Amino acid sequence: MPAKQVVDTKTATSTKTSTEPDGTIVEVITTTITDKFSDGSTGTRTEVKTTKKAPCAGATGCGNAQVLQANLTPASSTAPKVENNTDAKFIQDVLETHNKLRAKHGAPPLVINADLAKIAQAWANEVAKKGNMEHSTSGFGENVYWNTDKPPGTRPPEAWYSEIKDFNFSKLEGQKGTGHFTQLIWKASKEVGIAMSSGKNGYYVVANYSPPGNIIG
Repeated sequence: MPAKQVVDTKTATSTKTSTEPDGTIVEVITTTITDKFSDGSTGTRTEVKTTKKAPCAGATGCGNAQVLQANLTPASSTAPKVENNTDAKFIQDVLETHNKLRAKHGAPPLVINADLAKIAQAWANEVAKKGNMEHSTSGFGENVYWNTDKPPGTRPPEAWYSEIKDFNFSKLEGQKGTGHFTQLIWKASKEVGIAMSSGKNGYYVVANYSPPGNIIG
């Protein structure tokens, strides 16, 4: 009796995506393959493929999450740097507001890093010139804020922190639209650079963080 042969194959694929606490995106692709044999019988087999991806980069609400660059420090970074000319009181107000909000979650206070401040100023100048809210590719954590009027130093961190309303703590995983909030309170971040620049569309505030939060590794 001849061995039965596959005469038809149908494939169905489903994808399930989740996010780990560090922001890593886990994608599970399940493929169900149904074979029809020459004797009329059928057989089903399932293949599962799991991949992990770095969090989104450069998208609104995602902070500047990306793959961690080994040994990256503000001093060694090749990101553009310019002298930080942002008002000292504004910087202090932004810093103090950060640390008050971080304290609510048991996160240690941030300190200003001079090189990060120069990196933040360079990018603030760039987005103010473009008149467009976007993230850099510096490799550091990053929050960006824009307003038509000059904001007080308390406002940018409070705006980033307001994403807490969309964060479900019971899930303990990264969640869309909360990347600015989670970067602000990220415990592993120790240093920050803060800058503001004005352009034709208003005022732009940039905060860069080291080590970065919302990041794989």
